[in-house]
Amino acid sequence: MWRIGASGLRVGSIGTYRYQIVWKFGAGGVWSGLWRAVNSGGLMTGTDRREAGGDFVPAMRALEFRGHRIVYVDEGLETDGRPALLFLHNGGTSHAIWLGVMARLVDRYRVVAIDLLGYGDSDHPGHGYTMEMYVSLVGHVVETLELARPVLVGNCMGSAISLNYALGNPEGARALVVINPLTQATLKAGALGGFVRFYRAAPGVAGPVYGAASKFRLPRWSAGTTLAMQLGKSGRAQGLQRHAGLVACHSSAGQLRSIVGVLEDMEAYAALDQFEKPEGFPPMMVVWGAQNQILSAKVGVQLSQKLRPEREETVLQGGHLAMLEEPGQVAQWIESFLQEQLLASAADKVSGGVGS
Repeated sequence: MWRIGASGLRVGSIGTYRYQIVWKFGAGGVWSGLWRAVNSGGLMTGTDRREAGGDFVPAMRALEFRGHRIVYVDEGLETDGRPALLFLHNGGTSHAIWLGVMARLVDRYRVVAIDLLGYGDSDHPGHGYTMEMYVSLVGHVVETLELARPVLVGNCMGSAISLNYALGNPEGARALVVINPLTQATLKAGALGGFVRFYRAAPGVAGPVYGAASKFRLPRWSAGTTLAMQLGKSGRAQGLQRHAGLVACHSSAGQLRSIVGVLEDMEAYAALDQFEKPEGFPPMMVVWGAQNQILSAKVGVQLSQKLRPEREETVLQGGHLAMLEEPGQVAQWIESFLQEQLLASAADKVSGGVGS
């Protein structure tokens, strides 16, 4: 089935493959590219995205970063002084976790979400999954898509990337929404902490073991258990452990290698446990899923004492994927937080003008 829209031409299934041609109108003229043919078992289809975001089914687009394809969605407009929102997912998933939140904000904000390198439908080079690379990727996306001081919204490693980006470029982000931030301490105290302790205690042994294991592809039948661990009571009641897009991510080639890359670069995440909020750092809201089994929300309370966020919220029945479980609540918090910050910024400008 062929469907023409403002952002592209979608081509229906041909055998076990799907194709899409997308284009974008911008300051540089018309950009177009042929969406690569991929096996439907690893592609998040329009049906899968509708499952996550209701009627919100954004066109998939692509840009190049260091010779690799980065897939993203980009909808809405920057209007009335409202900043763009750039969403960064956690390890093991994709932009799909944000679609429900984005659907609730797209009529008032420009919303952009990427598949990080090594995840989702972006390329999986199998190496180079460092914090430095991911921070550079965010900078490249911001520059390429002409996002003027966006709000960075991250989950888990996406939150860690956001914090590091803002540390290196505090003027480059209007605000941060940090959900379930990944640090060495929050990970060690969670259900997967044993993997971190093993790697830290015996890297010479753990490295080869994890490296060998990362070459395997996880079977689809194991996805339900893994995803259920990332959900709270709310998500499990909704059956989100069977979410088609995330099941596809779970069993995609190279998935384990990307996750092992986080362990190999754990020093970068450990540094956030010593976070010292500098002067001029962007305003921040921290959100935790109270039933998070992957990262410890209790240790997260200690981390918040160092992050010193302007606002904190908790999804009581949510877990590691709280934004997927309760997108309406999370979207409401994001919007009210941004309204608070825009008002505060306007008030500062007025008081500054009066005092000058």
